[in-house]
Amino acid sequence: MHNLTLAKIVENNKQYHRDEVKNIIVLYEEPVLFIGDSIIRIHYLAGLKVFFPNAKVTMNFVNKDFAECYHALIQNNPNLDILVQRQWAEIPFESYDMVICLIHEELNLLKHLHVRYGEEISNGKVKMKVFSISKELISNGTKIVVSDGNYPDFIFPKFEEFVAFFENTMEQNVRELYIMEEEREWANSWLKEKGLAEDENLFIMVDSASKRDKLMAFPVYSKFLKYLLSLPKSKILIFDEKNIGKKEFYKAVLGETLESRIIYSEANKLRQDLSLISAHQVKIIFGPCTGLLHCASGIYNHLSKKGIKHHDIPIIVTYTGKYNYGNRNANHWWNNSPLVDCLLLRSVDGKSEVAVLNELTTEERDREDNQVECEHYTTQMFIDFMSDRLAERRYIDAIIEK
Repeated sequence: MHNLTLAKIVENNKQYHRDEVKNIIVLYEEPVLFIGDSIIRIHYLAGLKVFFPNAKVTMNFVNKDFAECYHALIQNNPNLDILVQRQWAEIPFESYDMVICLIHEELNLLKHLHVRYGEEISNGKVKMKVFSISKELISNGTKIVVSDGNYPDFIFPKFEEFVAFFENTMEQNVRELYIMEEEREWANSWLKEKGLAEDENLFIMVDSASKRDKLMAFPVYSKFLKYLLSLPKSKILIFDEKNIGKKEFYKAVLGETLESRIIYSEANKLRQDLSLISAHQVKIIFGPCTGLLHCASGIYNHLSKKGIKHHDIPIIVTYTGKYNYGNRNANHWWNNSPLVDCLLLRSVDGKSEVAVLNELTTEERDREDNQVECEHYTTQMFIDFMSDRLAERRYIDAIIEK
């Protein structure tokens, strides 16, 4: 019987007018939280306010464990009006002009709507309109298994008009994360309290990722860390969001003298860590292809739009290699991140070489056949690249270790 409800929803979907849509709810669900994926999806949803100029956009999620992350990523975003965490049974669907699905289990939603509203939808008292953008933003051409071991069901009509609008009009717009000036000032004060002097440069090192194969070999990382600490008036910020005791680990690796020049953000909220990324003395942000690098990109895209000078934008570097999962090339993740140097480790004539994404042709950006695993980066590759970038910016005199 729920197929009859779906048929009526499909019929209702044909009857919307963009200027008349006033109230939209987006059902947003992820089985596993990845910050980078979330930033990309939230950027997509931001297009709704442009497509529906008179609409208020509510984003609803069910998993309360994701609340801190979503609030941190969406705070101050003018393109999303309300963020709520409700079970479907608590949502007054009849009060919305349109429901947009960004979920895995659309069949379960249809069954839910049928039980609650089936008769009213059938007789026209509730003119339910439900569109899906789930396949475009969740699967991305890969097979994703949901909790019951099945593949997701994308059964509501694809929102063809909006998808085409976004791809043709907004897809290349840079992603933004809306950090305010007062948050930057908080970060400056926090770092001063932690011992960062006014004439010192801060380098942010992201030392973890969702998958181990995203990371360089640890001996390479530790040597590169020592290189950065050899630069004059330099200190390093390390995130220890779970407070697992990174201070003792780095002391064992670097020794007390070098380790004393590391500042740790221990057990801070995500929004506080995002604010630290925006601090005025940050000169380098470096790490693997992971969520915090996407956050850094979004933060400085926004600050750049707000008018900060190019010299005040740090060198942002992410390094990538062979992608063994999902979207298999760096161009998918970093193609509209103009402030980020995305390094690709590639095989050229049997040797591993570093390329920079935005310096390649379109064809070369999308290649997957010549990728090399991140464990094959060498320390000298990173030192050579970073010393060149530092010299260009004239932040400090770069020291090259041979």
